Amino acid sequence: MEALTPAVLRLQIPFCARDCAFCQKPRLPGWDSQRLHSYVQALLGELRANADSFSDREVCAIRVGGGNATALEGEDLWDLYRCIRDCFPLAPDAPVTILASPFQISGGRLAFYNRLPVARYDYELFSLSAGDDGWLGFPDPTEKLRWAANMTHAQAGSMGGVLLLGHPAQSPGDFRKSLVAFTRLPACHLTLLPHPDSPAASLDPAELALLEQAGYVNYAPGRFARPGHEDRYTQLKRAGADELAFGLGARTRFAGAVSENTLDLDTYLAHSDDFLAITARAYPAN
Repeated sequence: MEALTPAVLRLQIPFCARDCAFCQKPRLPGWDSQRLHSYVQALLGELRANADSFSDREVCAIRVGGGNATALEGEDLWDLYRCIRDCFPLAPDAPVTILASPFQISGGRLAFYNRLPVARYDYELFSLSAGDDGWLGFPDPTEKLRWAANMTHAQAGSMGGVLLLGHPAQSPGDFRKSLVAFTRLPACHLTLLPHPDSPAASLDPAELALLEQAGYVNYAPGRFARPGHEDRYTQLKRAGADELAFGLGARTRFAGAVSENTLDLDTYLAHSDDFLAITARAYPAN
């Protein structure tokens, strides 16, 4: 029997609590339980319809996000994971990463999430500095994060965050305060998301030193982690593994070609099990 080729798998969840002006990903602000459930059923249809095309790939890491995966009910997320497990060759130790909002986490949701091999929660924080409240528009998530850590993350070492880098309205001092606040959380990994107006933004030597002193290592562009908590999904993708992506606007790279799903929600919901009907673009990789 031939060895399977490693791949990563992404589930695109486009729903988000708000439409942030700095976000360039396909997101749909707001949702209701019926709309979410219909979307999950469409995702399940796409996964089942296309699984045979990827039978020679072993899924070695899973990422659920795009918008906030924590918008999903725990049962829906569990159904998606079971579908992947039943339909795709899945590595026994394949970690699951979910993009999360600290304001959507509850004890009930965590009970379901803890049934999954969720190795990483990437909380979209964007900033932890009180000086940034004007442009961010979020309440301070620190206490909510500490509650979540006590519920599940402290033992598993699964808490991480996403901070925005290079926002025009953020002063260097406020960004530094945000970094300091992050290093005081019981977190193990950090993603720095460049603002679209500052795609080349980077940390200065003092900011890098701050993270290094807190035990973080820069293992990929914009990615920092304490040793042993690096993101396997990112590492495999950077090493050239195929990315099998499903959902609204999902972008798959497979066998030297790229295909992009439609951004029209109605089309996706009606035809998710029809590859040709939901493919908006296809072209050679690189």
